[in-house]
Amino acid sequence: MQYREHQKQRTFQRQADNDLSVQIVGDPNAEFPTVITKINMPFLFARRAMINTYYSRVEPGSKTVVTVNSSIMNEQLLHEAQTEKASSTRKSGRALINDEVMAFNHINYVRVSPSSVTMKGASGAPQPWCKWTSVYCLDVSGMVKLDFIKTLEES
Repeated sequence: MQYREHQKQRTFQRQADNDLSVQIVGDPNAEFPTVITKINMPFLFARRAMINTYYSRVEPGSKTVVTVNSSIMNEQLLHEAQTEKASSTRKSGRALINDEVMAFNHINYVRVSPSSVTMKGASGAPQPWCKWTSVYCLDVSGMVKLDFIKTLEES
């Protein structure tokens, strides 16, 4: 059984390494970090890229955690990430987003708060639970880079 679990873990790690990349753009210590996520899609599908800013807060009195992330208002960073010159998103002259199709995250809202409900755990002792509320609206069909469309029109 340990071997099978080990193989599953290795496969997952390999897929995550090859199929997913995450890069913080701008100030990595910012209160609201912005991240470019690239996903290699299966055969016959174009690679996707998505730029998101993460807003999170903890409500100390209720111990509730709220996180909202969205692609909205990241147009300037998107433009910088698609151009091949040094900018605030990176130091080198290489574009962060090349031929990937841009996915657009309208909103991802997650709220996790303690619940007054308790259930019996594996030991039989009551275990506290939490309440999870989420809304997710993602457009994976996306858009292609404008320069790419212009090149197609010219040819």
